[in-house]
Amino acid sequence: MQTKSLSLTTEVLEKRQKLENTIHNLHQEIDVGLSKINLLEGEVKLFSEHSRDILANKNFEYIVEEDYQEKIDLQGTGQHTTNCLTCNFTCHENCRIPNDDKKAGCIAMNREGSCMECPKGCHWSEHHNTPFVIKWFKRKVTKRYEDMKRKYEEATQKTLTQEQVLDEMNQDITKQEQGIQVMLVFISKLTNRLKEIALRPDPFSTVEYIDIMISSEEMEKKSGFEGRINALKKCRQRVQYGDSVQIFRDRIQNTRQSIAASDIAEELLESDMSIIGRIKRFFRQQ
Repeated sequence: MQTKSLSLTTEVLEKRQKLENTIHNLHQEIDVGLSKINLLEGEVKLFSEHSRDILANKNFEYIVEEDYQEKIDLQGTGQHTTNCLTCNFTCHENCRIPNDDKKAGCIAMNREGSCMECPKGCHWSEHHNTPFVIKWFKRKVTKRYEDMKRKYEEATQKTLTQEQVLDEMNQDITKQEQGIQVMLVFISKLTNRLKEIALRPDPFSTVEYIDIMISSEEMEKKSGFEGRINALKKCRQRVQYGDSVQIFRDRIQNTRQSIAASDIAEELLESDMSIIGRIKRFFRQQ
């Protein structure tokens, strides 16, 4: 058999780890995005049905299920992490590097020392091995219509009617769906890149990948799964219409240059400013 360089093998393994870590983090971002869509759609429906009650009562309250972040204690497990305390984000859940002063070698970092995973693309020196990971969970909270209205008025710098508030919320739903679509395209490309590295020439399309996610949701039936399935089906329809990436490139300025790249997987691993970081930052601003 022809001999192979051990250094080349190590490089390939490291590249696989980088891709797998990014795909893992993107899955979490998609779950949060799908939950935001469910929440916004539920609020739009509620406000539409109770428009008169809202006019009669400025303190109109309602209960929703909302995502929140929580630290999961890892003390005693021997697991090392790479957490960005600036972004409040776990960039690498199971890192081989325990020392903070050597985090430049973490697979979450690019060659220039910037993180490819956290939303702001922070420098490696802002990352730490802490005895916890940051996960998303759900909880029921009481909210007020007036607070929601104030949020959109501050964003638009004008007084809004009920109809205008609903319009702003529907625009946010559309932006969330667009952000999820872009992430799904990236995951599909990154997964196919993993297959290339593993010498498995059977790449699948974004539509096929979405179908896998829908099947997973149908089997697991976690809280809010029906809403997530509906959102995924909308993404599937967009892909089938063709040239969807071009559409999103025109609408999402923060990802315009990234989507136009010829080799997304390689650019993700090499770029000065992480593509995924830009998408995450856009996604969390909604």
